[in-house]
Amino acid sequence: MKIGVMFNPGAGGSGRYAGIGKVIESAFSGHELITGSSVFGSNYVSGAEVAGDHLENDFQKILGDTLSAFVRKGADMIIGVGGDGFLTHIAGFLIRQDVHIPLMGIAGGTANIGPLIKFNQHTLRSFSSGDMILEKVGCIEVTTGGSILGYAFCDVILGDTFLGTKENRMCNFSAKAFLQTGDKVETKPGEQITGKQFSLFKNNNKQRIKSKKIAQIIASPLYHKDFYRGKAITGALCYSPYNDCGASIGISDSIIVNSNSGMEQSIIIENLLFGPGDTIQIENLNDGTYVIIDGNVYEIKDRSIGLRYIEDGAQSVTMETYNGLPVNNSGGSSNNV
Repeated sequence: MKIGVMFNPGAGGSGRYAGIGKVIESAFSGHELITGSSVFGSNYVSGAEVAGDHLENDFQKILGDTLSAFVRKGADMIIGVGGDGFLTHIAGFLIRQDVHIPLMGIAGGTANIGPLIKFNQHTLRSFSSGDMILEKVGCIEVTTGGSILGYAFCDVILGDTFLGTKENRMCNFSAKAFLQTGDKVETKPGEQITGKQFSLFKNNNKQRIKSKKIAQIIASPLYHKDFYRGKAITGALCYSPYNDCGASIGISDSIIVNSNSGMEQSIIIENLLFGPGDTIQIENLNDGTYVIIDGNVYEIKDRSIGLRYIEDGAQSVTMETYNGLPVNNSGGSSNNV
């Protein structure tokens, strides 16, 4: 089996890459490995064929060139080591190229809460390629100004900050500053992201929004949606196993995706379910509002975005013992965050 292996050098858990590389070499010792150059792979995986020698400092170009080389060389599987955003970049490339190659995610990021990351350094040690299980994972396609921005397997967040790591701390960073200069500027999230004429449409039907204040909007695929069956405390999500939906929008009066997890007051949140065939349009957002797709920051054109659920977004490599919970980044045996 040919296996492409790529690391994200900018991920929050990159300090563990040397150890992860050794485990990958051991776990796939009987297979042909292809990897990215330098910090994108060859620094951590020895004896593998190197796909290109990239001297430029353009992450997207290096990602595209390396993944194209994996496809061209006939990779049967791609291993991505990094966080949710990195795995989403890889999956998005495969979707755009209409290439169906199984993707194995190994935790190396800040939080690793998405469904594409099923392994860490510890669980990979007990992995056998002969026991490989493939799981179809849904995602949300995000568009603005008529163009596709990306695909979310974890969440789509409308706000002015994103989460990242600074000096081993999880922080809120300014989306505006990051897009303008590339700098991670720590800041407090704003709490008014919509304009006066804010509207949300499902299949061209305007939805009645009850919240007087909208601090954050989140859209997520409902991974393992049977989990919500009959759990009335989850609101509209408890109906998700009974109809043809695969994703939900949450409209919140509080900042839920926040480095400060100490919520002392109640949170009001509205849920709207949607699924294959549904179209979602969100209009009249504030000029300072950005969209964060699995941790990756993008500008919004015309103050509006569109959402569409894709049922078979990626083939994710998993194991029989995987319990559906986010993977621990530390390499320990627990699958809890």
